[in-house]
Amino acid sequence: MDLFRKRTKLHGSSMRERSIYKMQDRIKRHALENPSCKKVMVDEEERYLTIVSTENKDTKHFSCMPNEHIERGEIIKWYGTWMVTSTDSDEDVYQKGIMKKCNYELKWMNENKEIITRPSILSFPYSSLIKENKVYTTDKTKCQIFIPFDKETAKIRADDRFFISAIEDKHTVYRVDNVNDVENTFNGEGYIVLTMSETMLNTETDNTELHICDYYKINSSTGHDESKDKPDEGTNEKKYSKIESDFDYIIPEYVGTNLKAHFFNGDDETSDNVTPLWKVESDNNENLSVTYSSDKKEMTIGTDNEELLGKHVKVTLSDSEGIYEQCSLSLLVRGM
Repeated sequence: MDLFRKRTKLHGSSMRERSIYKMQDRIKRHALENPSCKKVMVDEEERYLTIVSTENKDTKHFSCMPNEHIERGEIIKWYGTWMVTSTDSDEDVYQKGIMKKCNYELKWMNENKEIITRPSILSFPYSSLIKENKVYTTDKTKCQIFIPFDKETAKIRADDRFFISAIEDKHTVYRVDNVNDVENTFNGEGYIVLTMSETMLNTETDNTELHICDYYKINSSTGHDESKDKPDEGTNEKKYSKIESDFDYIIPEYVGTNLKAHFFNGDDETSDNVTPLWKVESDNNENLSVTYSSDKKEMTIGTDNEELLGKHVKVTLSDSEGIYEQCSLSLLVRGM
């Protein structure tokens, strides 16, 4: 009798447990016969997943082999790079989840001067929509990055800046507005969501060759010899101009953006006897409101036309004598 009970409980002490065992055993024995069963790499480990397509070619449903587990935020290598964005907590028989294809590699430098790269999912949820012959204009200057949570990405903070562009000579920079590191993380696993806004390139601190923001700033703060990496800017007697701006954007029907002119002879500012020359360029300057102070040292620029949303206004500063090297900046017309 004891032997009979032992055998009947070999694969579970209840009918439910024995049914689960039989289903798992059947899946293990016949998984490779399923055309949807694919060989993948998960954290450098070879695994088998059943992968099912959806209406979106960049989103797949998957199921693991019985008694195997994948965390949210884990990277899967299979015809590209994918990130697990959702998992089902009901995994008595096997675990199910959703993975999305990574379409961007985010790159930055940490405080130890190490260049960090992470696969990520880049989306522009604020783009304009066209529906039923109506155009809904929204802020096209924002984006979101979904990136795995780890010891490096956990250090990302609001106001950190990143290059985001697939074109090498297009130096588009975004600044982090918000870091959501709570909603999709648990016990040190998962992914974080970065909400970003387009901002200005800073030629003084950003490395356009490596596409790393604040490259020279980080190296300078750690005692690195900046001159070895930064393009040669000549001697300290160089004469150059600089624009000081209270914002790097223009908001329609809002207070204008103030700009101030500065001129330098080497390290010394020498603006007293210099007459600034301002040049404003946009798709339509007639939609801009530009005012100057009496000495032209300050300028205020604004607009009340929302048609300029998502476009840039280029402002260039030089001097009337042509002595100082001119400079320019790009102001983004954005929503609140």
